[in-house]
Amino acid sequence: MGSASKKDSEIDWISKLPEDIHHEILSHLSTNDAIKTSVLSRSWRHKWTSLTNLDLINPINIESFNDFINRITKTRSLPFVKRFKLTLKRTYSCSTVESWIDAVIAYKIQELDLCNITCIPVRIPDCLFRCESLQVLKLGGLGCYEIPKTTFFLPNLKILRLRSVRYLSESTLEGLLSSSRNLEELVLYNYFKTKTLYVRSSSLKVLKIQMRNHLMMETTRVVIDAPQLEFLEFGSNDRRVVEIETNNLCSIVDVVLNLDLLLHCSIVQFLTNISKTVKALTLSPNILEDLFYASNTYMPSFPNLNQLVVSLFESGTSDLLNMLRILPNLKVLTLIRNVYRRVFSSESWDDEQNAVPQCLTSSVERFVFNGYSCCPIDVKMLEYVLKNAKVLKEIFIIAVCIKSSEEPVKEVLLNKLSVLPECRVKIEYARSYEMYVDLSL
Repeated sequence: MGSASKKDSEIDWISKLPEDIHHEILSHLSTNDAIKTSVLSRSWRHKWTSLTNLDLINPINIESFNDFINRITKTRSLPFVKRFKLTLKRTYSCSTVESWIDAVIAYKIQELDLCNITCIPVRIPDCLFRCESLQVLKLGGLGCYEIPKTTFFLPNLKILRLRSVRYLSESTLEGLLSSSRNLEELVLYNYFKTKTLYVRSSSLKVLKIQMRNHLMMETTRVVIDAPQLEFLEFGSNDRRVVEIETNNLCSIVDVVLNLDLLLHCSIVQFLTNISKTVKALTLSPNILEDLFYASNTYMPSFPNLNQLVVSLFESGTSDLLNMLRILPNLKVLTLIRNVYRRVFSSESWDDEQNAVPQCLTSSVERFVFNGYSCCPIDVKMLEYVLKNAKVLKEIFIIAVCIKSSEEPVKEVLLNKLSVLPECRVKIEYARSYEMYVDLSL
């Protein structure tokens, strides 16, 4: 028995498993670890070359990494690469990186992720933009990519994410979009264009734009024509005027607007255009003020909107009440407070002469207050909602307080929330604004 057990223990049972099991084992390892299995035995020497997902992070030695990349692109046993992700934490020559990109394209690549590269700049090979197998393309990082003026043909591209990209022609992005007839998601981050941005796509469902400009008060015109668009996120980290023009936004249901400054007539018209279809809306601080700046401003009702997220910084709380009055069927109300910036006090919260928004009395079922700090205006807002929200079922409060004041704050909150014994209540505590937790119950 002892002799038989010893022989069994010397048998390489893993190597005797079917090839598809070997591939499954390798797929759960990092690419670097998978390649290390080549030293296990002669039969394992080239098994790693069957990997379809390559996630490469550079070692300290640049020359060894060059050899490593060249080895991968020349000794593969399969004629295609499903996903290639490259992370370069050190500076490499642009020509070297470009040669690596050129090599993986030859393997009928489906997903190319170059979001963590520090080279400045990297000119993407023309052949990438005629890669018929490509489905996902992500360009970003600390460097800057140059997209050439070339002929585009990406019939199977579904996801395109571009960060800090330089376009060598004004029509480059338009040509890229028009060639991607199956594109479903487009993300433009740190988009520098300052005149007009055209987004035209008959297949696009998700659009995220983050503008960036070093010039103050520059005007940017954005034209969106996407009949299948369902989600739009539009942000700017500078003081600019944004003109939004839309056509055929008949499918949009979720909108996030995070802009410091908006052109008044443009944003009102934009929200009017989407008022019948949108179901979830997120607004940054200055937007409410812009919407209700003039007493004669007409804002339509949003009959299908059931989720509203509002950041409360400088904008007056009376604007929030004005917004709630045009949301007859709102179910989820989320307020986000930056405790490092003050909110202007408003008597509207306790003025009995002002009509309570209909949604508070008849439809709001969930209330989230992210950044509650126990300041007077926070207390007023919370008391107003608790008093008037007649069908409330869930309350989630994220309170910002130092450790020594956590218990007193908790006691005060529980005392106030006790007026709604049937509600589900959750309270989280954060030591600083940066420690805010996820807004989910």
